[in-house]
Order: sequence, then structure tokens, then C-alpha cells
Amino acid sequence: MGKRIFGALVLFLSTHGMAWAQIADGTPFTIDWLYPDASTVYSTASKTVGAGAEVNCPANSGGGDTPTLCGPIGGGPVTMDVSATSIAISTSSNAWTPTSFNGFRFTFPAASPAIAGVTLVTNDPGFAASNVQFTDHSVAINLQGRNGVYTYTLNLTFAAPPAVPVPTASTLALALMGLLLTAAVAWRVHGRARG
Repeated sequence: MGKRIFGALVLFLSTHGMAWAQIADGTPFTIDWLYPDASTVYSTASKTVGAGAEVNCPANSGGGDTPTLCGPIGGGPVTMDVSATSIAISTSSNAWTPTSFNGFRFTFPAASPAIAGVTLVTNDPGFAASNVQFTDHSVAINLQGRNGVYTYTLNLTFAAPPAVPVPTASTLALALMGLLLTAAVAWRVHGRARG
């Protein structure tokens, strides 16, 4: 019986508080349109991760729900959806001027999980994975020279959360002995009070 309790306690302590790293709903982030190079912000918008697409730009520069980004976009509609583990961009008949950089950078707060990798899934046969860069808290996609109806999904992987230290067997044994001693003293005091 004691071994079962000890095993259950170790399992609880080793798994308690651990969570898969991902971007939580309600996380604020910034989208910068970088053009004509990666160091020039052409326009910017602040958004919050939630259900559905965070950016919906109608066809032909209608302004949409994010005028600072949508206003300058010509051609078909563009949507951008940030979820817990991915960023999905959909373009339709958009011509992205070929320059050194013409695309978007998504920046998340320093408190968000650190990005460890990005995997690209796209229906654009000429798009190279080298057009996607990332840091611990940002992902950039360079669409320069692209022209067509394409989707780009950036699947994110995150650094493992810090490990929860697992107490050693001797530490657990000392803690258990302390609890038993405390219970024994309380039982004796309670017994004398009755008696």
C-alpha cells in the first residue's frame, strides 16, 4: 500500500503543472508588413489571438477589419489566422512586388512560449521554405514575387516548458515522515484533551 501511495505521489508531482507549449487565446501580437526590405515597416497592426481569422482584407484594397494592413493590399482577398500552433495566410490573385522583402512578420510577447521551429505547408509550387524565418518570438514570411491564389500555413513548434523538478525518494520519505510525526502528535494531543 505504501509503495502505491509513494508511486502516485511521484507521478502527481512529476506531471503537475506541465502543459504543452502553444500560443494561448487572448495573446496580443503585432503584424508588420515589411517592404521593400526586412528592416522597413510599411504598415503595422495589433491583434489578439482568438477564434477565426484575425485579419480579413477584402478584394481590391477595401480596408477590411485591419485598414493599416488591408488598405495597401491590391488584388483578391487576403486572410490571416493565428491559432495555438500555426499561422495561416490565404491570398487570392495578389501580386507581391519583387523586392528584397515583401511580406509579414508576426511578433508575439516575450512571455509567450519560445518558438523552436516552423514547418511550411503551401500549395505554391515555387515558394521556397527559405522565405520563412523565425526567432524565439516572431515569424516572418517573404511573399516577394508571388502572384496567384495560394495558401501558406506556418506550423509552429515550441521549446519545451521548463521541467518541474521531481523530488528524490529521500526527500519524499523525509516529507512523509514529517507528516506522520505531525499526525501522531496531533492524535496524542487530541486523545489527552478527551481524557
